[in-house]
Amino acid sequence: MTPIQVTKPLRARCLSRLIPGLLLSAPLSAQMLPPMPERFTERVDSLVEAEMKRQEMGGFSLAVMQGGRIVLERGDGLANVEHAVPATPETIYQSGSRGKQFTAAGVMLLVQEGRLNLSDPVRRFFPEAPAAWRPITIRHLLTHTGGTGDYAEGFDSRKDW
Repeated sequence: MTPIQVTKPLRARCLSRLIPGLLLSAPLSAQMLPPMPERFTERVDSLVEAEMKRQEMGGFSLAVMQGGRIVLERGDGLANVEHAVPATPETIYQSGSRGKQFTAAGVMLLVQEGRLNLSDPVRRFFPEAPAAWRPITIRHLLTHTGGTGDYAEGFDSRKDW
């Protein structure tokens, strides 16, 4: 397949629609259940503390879900050691490529629910996309074979998001 030339403004528009929708479609704290039993939270805290030491982590944010609802959320340590920014349950981390696996899992859940098909053309969701995008499908995006470019204009992977 011939690589497709994607204009930077279009790429930025696509990313600006896709990323917030994936990340912010269901605010976590709005789905809280009553607190878990103390022994459960103590066990989670113990496991997290051990893992933080083992991996020499500066901080973390975590949510434990049960039945589609958050039953425990924590943030501890520093989200940014250099600037002493504390980690909270609401902390947003610059994760680079680590998000790809979660995006793929989310897409596959939509496929499983019948709301999306891997053979759907990208232009179904971005009708203003250039004609050159016509052959690109969701499957191409998930397998990184669509021929689209890299980061949006102005993206700085070193920035503390």
